[in-house]
Amino acid sequence: MIRHMRILSALGGILVALASSVHAQAAPSILRVIAVTDRRSDSNLRWARERVENNIDMLQQDRHDYDGHRVRAIALFEQARQQLNLGLAYDNGREDVAPPPGFYRPAEATVTERGERSSDANLAAVRRNIEGVMDVLQRDNHDYGGHRVTALRLLDEGRDQLNAALAWDSRH
Repeated sequence: MIRHMRILSALGGILVALASSVHAQAAPSILRVIAVTDRRSDSNLRWARERVENNIDMLQQDRHDYDGHRVRAIALFEQARQQLNLGLAYDNGREDVAPPPGFYRPAEATVTERGERSSDANLAAVRRNIEGVMDVLQRDNHDYGGHRVTALRLLDEGRDQLNAALAWDSRH
């Protein structure tokens, strides 16, 4: 009986070690961003706002409609940008720390060519960028009167619209 318990314990330890290594390998590379302290918090929101603005511009340059999903995503991202502005106004702090690197934007030729493939690539790039912004905002320790959380919700809804746009396009 004791031997069986030892074997089961050893197997359980092996399973936990394997599960931990699989989880670590599956973690996205963007997770290297460290939790943001109060000192960098405003800089973090300004960085996120700038990235959201860049992605709104990318979507506005696209002419492919995607059954209205692209326009709905733009509207949600504009609302998220407004929430980030309100959060900064709520806090009224001025810690001018350099923004973190890591924003991906496709080559200008890819953005301005408006063939279907480049349009889909544009939406996929915006989705990736927004997910990076969301990841950074989720690590922020400051609440900003609830505006940060509202911006995250709107970004998530906008990302859902991008997913719906790409799914719609693959069926048509």
